Amino acid sequence: MDENKTFSFNFSFASNTGGDTPAGDKTDSQKSDDAHAKGCSTAAALKVGSSDGITLNKGRVETDTAATILEDVRLKSHDLIPRVYEGGFKLWEGAIDLCSYLVQTYKLAKVMTSKQDFPELKGKQVLELGCGHALPGILLLLAGADVHFQDYNKEVLTKLSLPNALSNMQRLPKGRAHPSMRFFAGCWSTIGGFLSSKGLGRQYDVVLTSESIYDLTSQPKLLACIKQTLCHPMGVAYIASKSYYFGVGGGTNTFCQLVKEDGVFQASSVFKVEDTIGGNVREIIKLTYL
Repeated sequence: MDENKTFSFNFSFASNTGGDTPAGDKTDSQKSDDAHAKGCSTAAALKVGSSDGITLNKGRVETDTAATILEDVRLKSHDLIPRVYEGGFKLWEGAIDLCSYLVQTYKLAKVMTSKQDFPELKGKQVLELGCGHALPGILLLLAGADVHFQDYNKEVLTKLSLPNALSNMQRLPKGRAHPSMRFFAGCWSTIGGFLSSKGLGRQYDVVLTSESIYDLTSQPKLLACIKQTLCHPMGVAYIASKSYYFGVGGGTNTFCQLVKEDGVFQASSVFKVEDTIGGNVREIIKLTYL
């Protein structure tokens, strides 16, 4: 993708209040099934939160399929290719950590079964940067927030992010509100300005991102994008990441130092787990305005 270009599309749910579906029209459930059939080669369920946590539907795009979609055979053996494909078809550990943290923080254990809305999130504006599978954003969408999803590749949005959102939203009890969602493709160096041009500058109450600070050169772009989009002064951003990414130099340590030097946000670690297998630490960094 040309880093100076962006791609966007909107999606609105039909009312979820039951009743007959007009002839020729499709229910949200049917739309979800169609989207997953067209987008994801396989589908599975993922439990997030505690042992009795939430089960989310998620698609899976196999490596051969991803290589075909993006017309690049390198994807058959690489998780990402800088400035070509940023790993959106892969489900990263940080996204699962962030889902679990959001379930706990916003008390979402019954988000799939409750017939009541979640006042703390209903009507809030949420942006997930580098969304990929989009599961953290989908959690807040299920709770009533209006969520905008961004990924570097538009193919990730159309083949995975949107189908995942539809598949989970159609499981909500009848009567629950279906908030809006929008999708944006492009790089962080341009997406913040693009959103600002659409009246979305500093409009987001919550910004989410996972495994997005692995590369030192991308960290300033991400931080600049968050500054352009996060609502002042009460907005909060959550960055799920490893403390250090071997071979590329990024991670929470370098990102927090960048934030400190920039002087706009305060960075605090709100979640930490030792990865005994990988010999690393996974964290969630919370950004608030100073």
